[in-house]
Amino acid sequence: MTLKLSRLAWLGSPLVLALIACGDDDATSRTDASGSDSGATESTGTDATATNATETAGNTNNSGSESDSDSVTVTDTDGTTVGPTTATTSPITDSDSDSDSVDPSSDTDVNCAPQEFACGGECCAPDQVCFQDTCQDDCGGVPPCGPQKDCCGMQEVCYLDSCVVPGGACAEKLCATKDDPLECDDGFVCDPQLGLCVPAKSDPSCVYIPPQNTFEPVPLFTWGFRKSVNCNNDSQCQTAETCENGKCTISWPHITPMDAPTNIQVSSIPLVVDIDDNCIPDVIFNSYISGQASSNGVIRAIRGDTGEPIWSVLDPNYQSDSTANPAVGDIDEDGLPEVVVQGEGKYLIAIDNDGTPLWTSDPFTGAENSGSVAIANLDGEGEPEIIFGAAVYDANGAKIWEGGSGIGHDGQGPISCVADLDGDARPELIGGRTAYTFTGTILGGDFSGSVLWNAAPGDGRCGVADFDLDGQPEVILVRAGNIYALNGQTGATIATANIPGSSDRGGAPNIADFKGMFRTGLSPPNS
Repeated sequence: MTLKLSRLAWLGSPLVLALIACGDDDATSRTDASGSDSGATESTGTDATATNATETAGNTNNSGSESDSDSVTVTDTDGTTVGPTTATTSPITDSDSDSDSVDPSSDTDVNCAPQEFACGGECCAPDQVCFQDTCQDDCGGVPPCGPQKDCCGMQEVCYLDSCVVPGGACAEKLCATKDDPLECDDGFVCDPQLGLCVPAKSDPSCVYIPPQNTFEPVPLFTWGFRKSVNCNNDSQCQTAETCENGKCTISWPHITPMDAPTNIQVSSIPLVVDIDDNCIPDVIFNSYISGQASSNGVIRAIRGDTGEPIWSVLDPNYQSDSTANPAVGDIDEDGLPEVVVQGEGKYLIAIDNDGTPLWTSDPFTGAENSGSVAIANLDGEGEPEIIFGAAVYDANGAKIWEGGSGIGHDGQGPISCVADLDGDARPELIGGRTAYTFTGTILGGDFSGSVLWNAAPGDGRCGVADFDLDGQPEVILVRAGNIYALNGQTGATIATANIPGSSDRGGAPNIADFKGMFRTGLSPPNS
């Protein structure tokens, strides 16, 4: 089997931030219309610098006499008013010039008092400006902020319809794989366009819906064994392959492992994490001898940018169950991640971030076949706990508790879920048909678990989500080709559905907002 990584472009956030500055001490941006005898001062869009500004001067003085202009407009070449500019405008002194700018005095449909001027069918007060045919407070050449039409102060910016004072400059982000707490103070986020820290606010009405399109990803690299494919022309090859000398030839690097070279098949889920703390994402995965799922597995780490090897665990005492799914987390709180996976038996193994074996755990009693490890802090104190089925381990591999009912196994597994089902701010462990709740702490020596509920269906694979948006999560159980929706607080069955078109038992459910309507949906799983 060949492991592929593709170069894909992802959108880091759907949040669209509109930032309009409302203050600066740049004197060149002030426009004084009090002494003009030529009507409205205009600047046409032929000047490339006449664009929407992020910062302008404070208040523009527009308090002229009756013969003076009471507004300053910036127009594009098609006559559309386009907002304020920080550029120094060149006034057009010929009041009879054939210009497309908006001259308030030209609106003859409205009779205004001598001290007022017409704007889009209404009369503006002397201390107002005409912006997009609407009378607005004069905010120094920039539009008022938000629905309240506030004028932002000299040190403020208009951010999500509110005048806010930004923080300092964003600190340089030194590592792409880490959240730098020094980038901005608590409560602020970095706006990359301004280079400033702004208050952390979300706009729930702002939703980015990407356009529908097709794409053909090209591998960044491949790892493992590549089958030779005969060809007569490029059309018989994959994307980014060419037909050369009768063989499909790749255009990207391919890595063939030199250590444990027969362990090249991958059935479990690869994990992406910066395992060696060099600010480059890496790939962690379990590999076994091709076509021999009953053989022992080898845990590997390779670079995420090139596929080059970092380490492989070749110690025979620390080989894995060939199809087990590893978990990665900082279990000893040293600031670096560790890898935990089921060993070749009823125990777990832990690997340090440099590939050094750490420990083998106490044995668990539940069934196992391609099981998955989970890492979570169940008592809210100290180091996280390690979970396999209904067995709970401390950070050193000592088993501290194991439930005797559901474990999340149905032919394959176990797969456990961790979530706060009852709203007590402490997570529960969902092992298939059983939810377990906990009291006490490990450090206090009184950590203990008990059954919160047992669901009527047999054991299976779980998922957790709030489907009806009532603030209380539901549990999804997949068992024997059927999907069960369970009440997360009682375990009662709410609804059932058959997995269509398949006789498989099913796998762990995929839960997401598939329609983009802020309602959770369920994708039928197949094993």
